[in-house]
Amino acid sequence: MISKILKEKTTAEHQQAEKNNDARFIIDHSITHDQYLGLLYKNYIVYNKLENLIHNFMDELPSDLKEFAVYDKSDRLIKDLTQSDFNFDRFEDELAVDITQKDTNVMQAIGVLYVIEGSMLGGMMIANHLQHCSELGSIEEHHFFGGNPKAHVQRWKKFIAVLDGLTLNEQEKEEIIKGAKEAFKYFDKIFELELVI
Repeated sequence: MISKILKEKTTAEHQQAEKNNDARFIIDHSITHDQYLGLLYKNYIVYNKLENLIHNFMDELPSDLKEFAVYDKSDRLIKDLTQSDFNFDRFEDELAVDITQKDTNVMQAIGVLYVIEGSMLGGMMIANHLQHCSELGSIEEHHFFGGNPKAHVQRWKKFIAVLDGLTLNEQEKEEIIKGAKEAFKYFDKIFELELVI
């Protein structure tokens, strides 16, 4: 099953990306409003680029995976940022940081999709801590770190079932793993950015 192989082969990259993720300040309830906006914007940079990359391969994606190739995560991040009057223009240089490579292919895009879909499970855990963050009390609704947990879990299970149902040769599996590793590295690269809000 490719999902188990992906989990095993990308553990190091996943753990490295988590080290620089400011969501840790949500979990310990110490996050400031500006740190939260920075976290949301960093996530917006990543999800916008990754969703665009996947969208570039929409015609080549297996039909059962196409329903997962949507812009819902970056759309939710835009909602969160605009409700706080975030100035997107201040950070145009950060948006220029890119993941796309000339040799990217549809199998790598599937690996990226695996990372995006899996990240929403971590987002559910983070969402449970938001109400305990005193600096975020003025925010009425959290769109990105929110939603229906049961729906997220069901979506993940459906995604994994489709992913594991793909008939893949060894080269295709390696390309999917490569795409997932690159996605985690991109998260890490963006999470390392110092943003002064």
